[in-house]
Amino acid sequence: MSETTKIRSFTHVVPMIYAYNTPGVTYHDGWTKIGYTEKQTVTKRINQQLHTAGVKWELAWQDNAMYKDGSGEYFTDREFHTYLESDAGIEREPGTEWFKISGLDSQNYFNRFCRRQSAEKTEKKCTYVLRKEQQEAVNITKKYFENGGTEFLWNAKPRFGKTLAAYDLLCDMGFSKVLIVTNRPSIANSWADDFHKFIGWKHQLCFVSDTDALRDKSGVMTRNEYTKAMLPLDDYEVKGMVAFESLQGLKGSVYFGGDYDKLKWISDLEFDLLIVDDEGVIIGTNQKKPSKIKGLQMI
Repeated sequence: MSETTKIRSFTHVVPMIYAYNTPGVTYHDGWTKIGYTEKQTVTKRINQQLHTAGVKWELAWQDNAMYKDGSGEYFTDREFHTYLESDAGIEREPGTEWFKISGLDSQNYFNRFCRRQSAEKTEKKCTYVLRKEQQEAVNITKKYFENGGTEFLWNAKPRFGKTLAAYDLLCDMGFSKVLIVTNRPSIANSWADDFHKFIGWKHQLCFVSDTDALRDKSGVMTRNEYTKAMLPLDDYEVKGMVAFESLQGLKGSVYFGGDYDKLKWISDLEFDLLIVDDEGVIIGTNQKKPSKIKGLQMI
């Protein structure tokens, strides 16, 4: 054996985060794939993903998957994906590792993430994929409504994720006028927060409420504010409305049998969908103006 011969019994591969783009693939223009590898080099990992499709790719950046704060702690791409979605508000292609961001910008966010620094953006924007039982509930309810049904009950277990599933249903069916009522005003913030987190940023919808529980909450419009904002817009620019009100508030309105002159706009409108969260009956509409409203009750 030659004295210059060197034998390498293994190749040391450090856990890596990487990002690449696919120029020429039009549906991913402006998007960046962000992945992780700990058993292969970055090049081998990307080629493994794309070689069968014959797609050309360009590496945007690669770096060690370790926090740069002296802790010596490692992480995977999942932590960084969450940071991009929840902290930075970057749109994600559902169920994939593709993000609507340039390679350079994603690297800048990565450097902040590694140093455990804030993304300097408070608005949360997240994509989602429904769990099997949630998707089944949405599919069954949608089919029922499309076949002429008018009232449907979700008797779901705790932590089923009724709010997210309900939002998915209304988006899937293309509803633009939705009314949500609840017997628990304390959950108003949860409905508003999930609206902005999951659907408000990517659908032509506004969250509208006159309830005291959401007064002055960021991102929530009163009915008057919504009307003024939509009035000067062309038809194709007008956003739909997800309205929220408590059962107590509706019962107190003279237009729903109460004593106070309020919420007339709710009685005047014909909503596409009424969602009743928790116990209670589906609320009737103005008797002079029968509605074909669809009702979803959740307990």
